[in-house]
Amino acid sequence: MKKTCLTILFSFTMLTVAWGQVLYEISGNGLKNKSYIFGECKWVPTSFLDSVPELIKAYGHCEQIAVECFMNNVDVADDLRRAALLPDSAKYEDMLSHDEYQIVNQALLNRLHLGLEQLGRMNPAAISDLFLSALYKEELGYDEQRSMENFFTFIAIEQGHDIISLDDTQQTIQQLFHREPLYYQVKELYNMVVYNEREVETVKSLISAYRKGELAYMSYIIRGPENKSSMSFSDYQAWSSRWTRWVKTLGEILGQRSTFVVLDARYLGSDKGFLQALRAAGYKVKAVKVIKPAARI
Repeated sequence: MKKTCLTILFSFTMLTVAWGQVLYEISGNGLKNKSYIFGECKWVPTSFLDSVPELIKAYGHCEQIAVECFMNNVDVADDLRRAALLPDSAKYEDMLSHDEYQIVNQALLNRLHLGLEQLGRMNPAAISDLFLSALYKEELGYDEQRSMENFFTFIAIEQGHDIISLDDTQQTIQQLFHREPLYYQVKELYNMVVYNEREVETVKSLISAYRKGELAYMSYIIRGPENKSSMSFSDYQAWSSRWTRWVKTLGEILGQRSTFVVLDARYLGSDKGFLQALRAAGYKVKAVKVIKPAARI
């Protein structure tokens, strides 16, 4: 791949050597060429990419990228907008008590300047996503424009390279809006606005673990009994239910062309993570150039 955009962005600073555990090489199982898998973290800015050894080289080596979901189509966007709506028969007034309704409504007004009167036709998962984005922005300095999420997709589009989606539109809609019953989503929305400090603390822990390359610990934060945030063990189960299908899909494309795979870092680590699923399928997966941070001068 051309390296023009990446070379401009990534000014290597040798005093800030980073953790190779977020970048892995995939080989074996009959593959003729190596591919790579990178764990991204949406709450961490693209400036962090400067400090991942061999990242530019790994990306430049590959002929295409694969991501969780790639939707670059007006019809797909319309499908998502429709999926984000409540069924006509569902009303928040019926799913929340009077007091709960007022609490959720006020929290949304405080963070989004929009209440349930304006947002009440949206699915609870969609409202939760809006609330969390505002929460992360205000409490953690999250900046969507500087986030590494979708960065490599944008680069691939600019360079005209193929982008493989591991989930199709319907699978994405299922993950976003229907992986939990509507009643549970409403309950989760209420708990999230009431105990929003849990969300902030959980994300702080995830960011800290990511910056250290501790992908297994990121998985534990989500799966562990201490986690009381909206990123629950049931979410992890829903995520991991896709591993077998993803491994099969990647098996079909890795054998054709070297591929740069970009996935949420929360998916990758631990004995139940996606990296282990690849190993169980016969692939060799190893960290690329693991280097400890250098002492500052």
